[in-house]
Amino acid sequence: MNSQAEQVVVVTGGSRGLGAAIAVRLGRPGTTVVINYVERDAAAAAVARDVEAAGGRALLLKADVSDRSGLDAAWARLHTGRSMGPVTAVVHSAGARLQPSPFLDSDWERFARHLDVAVRGAYNCCQLFLPGMVERKQGAVVFVASAAAHAVPPSQWSPYVTAKG
Repeated sequence: MNSQAEQVVVVTGGSRGLGAAIAVRLGRPGTTVVINYVERDAAAAAVARDVEAAGGRALLLKADVSDRSGLDAAWARLHTGRSMGPVTAVVHSAGARLQPSPFLDSDWERFARHLDVAVRGAYNCCQLFLPGMVERKQGAVVFVASAAAHAVPPSQWSPYVTAKG
């Protein structure tokens, strides 16, 4: 990526956990960090303040990445009235809300929600942001997994571990 131009990085799941830490770490002059989140407005605003305190520009993108039409609409609203360069990178860190339970007490809907956010969300973000990167012949996409998916997972986390793996 061209270090001289503005960097625009979309961080999904950017209002909490690892996504928030990544968003704040990316906050530096010349970088716009688009903090994607679904709920927890106050937490997302706090991350935005931290990004700006580090010298970056922060924008909030409230959208469920597993819902393509909702993601597209939120992205279009974000652009309205703002000057922003093209997206230069996507960090897909989003994960569905963890609701620990024994595997045998779980249901497919819970599994599907985790898969939708992790896998469909990655697909939707790539479909939305990758064409510009391909056109410019530069960009980066990072998918954040979980250490829980690569070691002995915590008990009762099977939907999350499956999706992040």
